Amino acid sequence: MKKIVNYIIPVICLVAIVFSVAAFNKAEAATPAGQPVDLTYAAEKALPSVVYIKYVQNSKIKTVDVQSDPFSDFFSDPFGGFFGRGNGGTQKRQIQTPKKEAAGSGVIISADGYIVTNNHVVDGADELTVTLNDNSEYSARIIGADKTTDLALIKIYDKTQADTTTYDSPFQHRVLSYQRYQGEKLRRRFNAYSYYRLLQAYDSHNLGRDRGSVAKALRSIRAHTLVVSITSDLLFPPADHQVIVENIPNCQYHVIDSDFGHDGFLVESEKLNNIIQDFLVD
Repeated sequence: MKKIVNYIIPVICLVAIVFSVAAFNKAEAATPAGQPVDLTYAAEKALPSVVYIKYVQNSKIKTVDVQSDPFSDFFSDPFGGFFGRGNGGTQKRQIQTPKKEAAGSGVIISADGYIVTNNHVVDGADELTVTLNDNSEYSARIIGADKTTDLALIKIYDKTQADTTTYDSPFQHRVLSYQRYQGEKLRRRFNAYSYYRLLQAYDSHNLGRDRGSVAKALRSIRAHTLVVSITSDLLFPPADHQVIVENIPNCQYHVIDSDFGHDGFLVESEKLNNIIQDFLVD
């Protein structure tokens, strides 16, 4: 990929330069002989292709080596010098990096949204927002970049733009479009490290802790309970619900047939609403 980018990006930049030179030559040709070249025409033609790029790098958790402080180390852990410390005066600590925002510019080189910019403008970005000359805004993603030449190629896209991908069936189109839209929304709004911490909480949770066992804990529930599973749910498949259904007294169990996986409870809202309404009536 890097080799391809090394060839493609210089070519793209050459095309952009050719377009700029062509606009300049046209402006020069329109100027009477002996008069200063009027760059107004070239500027008017080039301005719509110049875009504003906003760069966002989200806050992250990083593990770094820091120099040990013998005084704070002693008072926080007086035996640390004898047990476990001995790493040459450094310690590994987790720090949270601040959120970074910056801005730069780029040039549109094609009608389908490809933009040439500098690598340092987009390097390390979690989010890129492009503002056009008419103040319309679009999200963008990096297509390729080369640090050596400090060039990058990005592409703008819109969640409502037509999807030209060929699918085997209309249903496949619905599923993949939904997953892409939800995935992009999650990426823009949700810090990946927060998700990591949630997974750690899942892994450490034990319903049966200090209650004898999971089965005993479930059998102690006296409330009327409704359990709903999705046939295609890979995160919590129907088989994993059996221990809940078999041990909770007065439990109603329903299975929704859906191909939307774990997010089926969002898509199959009508089916879920009917199940809940019937449960509340009972």
